[in-house]
Amino acid sequence: MNISFDLWSSRNILSLCGLVVYFIDVTGKLRQFLLSIPRLVGSHYGTNIAKNVAAVICEFDLQDRIGYFILDNAGNNDTCMQALADTFGFNWKERRIRCAGHVINLVAREILFGKNPDALQAAKEELKELELWRKKGPIGKLHNIVTFIRHSDQRNQLFKEVQRFSYIAIENRTSNQQTFDLVTDNDTC
Repeated sequence: MNISFDLWSSRNILSLCGLVVYFIDVTGKLRQFLLSIPRLVGSHYGTNIAKNVAAVICEFDLQDRIGYFILDNAGNNDTCMQALADTFGFNWKERRIRCAGHVINLVAREILFGKNPDALQAAKEELKELELWRKKGPIGKLHNIVTFIRHSDQRNQLFKEVQRFSYIAIENRTSNQQTFDLVTDNDTC
């Protein structure tokens, strides 16, 4: 079983890790299946990703049938592969294949646009919006804080942990106390 996985954030800012398996069936036909899309809780460190991927591999009892891993060039994928190799006992450098489509895309973007065109444009737009809201005084600052927290699943998780801590430390309540999500402003609220 060859495995491919990648991380992304859903529209509601959940960090997800999609895992796809590829294999040749008994009739000689290439098969591919979406195996799982677990939520990644915590940081995007390779060791944390590896825990999620290993859990799915074990859930489907694939640990004795692991082939190659087809991954993009993100640095945390090297760390993830090292952790998976330690868990399942294989040479991670021999089993890691870099996604050809991703490599070609990176080369084409570098040729056409230079080092990091998306980051530059996104940063300019984000800075304009932050400056616009900052001019609104305390409400604008609050908007910017809420936007900053809401744009990251990890920051949302931390926000909830702070709420749980305050329930325990300040109000002497249990740690399973209800937590609240931040709501961003829009045209109706």
